Amino acid sequence: MDFRRYDGETEEQLLYRIGQMKDELGYSWQEVADVMNSLLDYDYSESKYRKQFCAFKKMLEANDNIFSNDDSYKQELDSLKHDIKSERLKLQTLNLERNRLDREEARHELFYEQIGQYIQSREVPKLTPLYKPRNKNVKYLLGIADIHANAKWRTNTNEYSMDIVSKRFMKLLVEVIQFVKEKELDELNIVLLGDLIDGCLRMSNLQTMDSTVAKSVADISDMLIGFLETLVERTHIHINLFDVVYSNHSMPRFLQNYDIREDLGYTINRYIRTGLRNNKNIDIYSPLDGDICLDFKIWDFDIIGFHGHTERNQSEAIKNFTMERRKLYDYSVCGHLHSNQRTTVSIDDLHDVENIQFPSFCGDDPYSNSIHKISKGACMICGFDEMFGYVESHKIILN
Repeated sequence: MDFRRYDGETEEQLLYRIGQMKDELGYSWQEVADVMNSLLDYDYSESKYRKQFCAFKKMLEANDNIFSNDDSYKQELDSLKHDIKSERLKLQTLNLERNRLDREEARHELFYEQIGQYIQSREVPKLTPLYKPRNKNVKYLLGIADIHANAKWRTNTNEYSMDIVSKRFMKLLVEVIQFVKEKELDELNIVLLGDLIDGCLRMSNLQTMDSTVAKSVADISDMLIGFLETLVERTHIHINLFDVVYSNHSMPRFLQNYDIREDLGYTINRYIRTGLRNNKNIDIYSPLDGDICLDFKIWDFDIIGFHGHTERNQSEAIKNFTMERRKLYDYSVCGHLHSNQRTTVSIDDLHDVENIQFPSFCGDDPYSNSIHKISKGACMICGFDEMFGYVESHKIILN
């Protein structure tokens, strides 16, 4: 038989293979020794190979249960290997996350260290003004909108009646007097933005009136006259009063009248003019007969005032009036929506072209509560810089 040693086969593996073939071939251990010595180039006796083979065979037989065919031991080893590999992967995952956090923390530390080093190394620049600061020249405009005198209601957030109108005018007077004195003003512009009375829009309004329409016209006129005269008396200020006159709640529509000229705002305007005719510190301006808007100026800024009931989108009104009247307006002022809003629609060289929506004197009412549109009763003072236009505002909360 052709005996040879396989590649990579150890001496022990060779002996075990030939020893197992001994009985099948009918070889003696001397013949086995001759074959082994020939292949390995040794000169060992048969005793050496016989004892080595027997010892190896006894070891295999003694551990036969471990190396059995059911591979239970192998499966156990595989399970242990899997567990070890799983734990190793967990540890690697934790190390990756830890390394990521360490790198992130190190980046932050390096970032702030570099900023600190840069701040310490640089010289603080010495800033010098490019020009001398100018004296600010500011004129102020007090907006009074939506008084709704003669209305009476109570909601969870607001209560209103003629007595409350009188109290709010007293509070407004105190606030404005303090403002005029703090600013050391010698002139104040005031704009009345309509809906000075309530109860004229529809027949149902008559049921919620605090008094008759005729009496409410006299009452609100007297309150405005008293407010203006007291303000002049206490501050010695000159007042320019701009009255837009026309609005929706002052039109007596319950008489089925829809002529814009039939507006009780006109009656109130005439009443105020008559009451203040001898006061040289108050100049009153109102629109031309039948015009729903009033043009006026503060500094060189062209302003258009209107109530707002004729405009679907008040923020676009200034554009519409500019096109309609072929006049570039810088600002539009209005009321009607019972909320305060400022919308920029364009720009000029040094100022924005804006629509200024003034808050309502009365605040929220049952209708506004029903549609979840509520706001505090308030008036607002806007400041117009001679160069930069509308630059500041002061809101006076009345309730």
